[in-house]
Amino acid sequence: MYLTKLTFDALKEMFLGAKSIMEWLADYSKAIAKTNKAVCWTTPLGLPVVQPYRKPGKKQLIKTLVQTVVLLDEADDLPVSTARQTSAFPPNFVHSLDSTHMMLTAMACKEAGITYGSVHDSFWTHAGTIEKMSEILGQEFYNLHSQPILEQLNENFKIKYPNVILPPIPKRGNMDLALVLQSPYFFH
Repeated sequence: MYLTKLTFDALKEMFLGAKSIMEWLADYSKAIAKTNKAVCWTTPLGLPVVQPYRKPGKKQLIKTLVQTVVLLDEADDLPVSTARQTSAFPPNFVHSLDSTHMMLTAMACKEAGITYGSVHDSFWTHAGTIEKMSEILGQEFYNLHSQPILEQLNENFKIKYPNVILPPIPKRGNMDLALVLQSPYFFH
């Protein structure tokens, strides 16, 4: 336990900006969920995302010869689960950005005539087009993360959840995102 605590304390110190953003996302989603609304947002690609996490309704046990199956009523009229909305939103939001980056990369590879495949954060192409795909990965990452993503999320939430008191957006760090474009090992 001692080493685990030291490791996590060191990570918090090293990734202070990421930690403050994750806490902001969690605080935001908690404030929204307390109004009994599911957290919803739109990705930079324009795709709507809704977290379906609600408090479970009635349970129904179905026993078979092989197993017992539990069916839960998770209808849209059940109360929102504040804990599940809060804990799920930060990683789900980041995953939505990762999938946006993946889709932008796929579209740029198609436009460049590069054979492309991917699963989650693993990208593939033929050996002869690895360098070009690597350039595309960096460029699309730069293009995506140069946008004011948190500011846009904040504005969308103000419109969607006008009665929620919103925490202030964390301060932006001073990393030069353009360095990604020069990094030969940005995405390996």
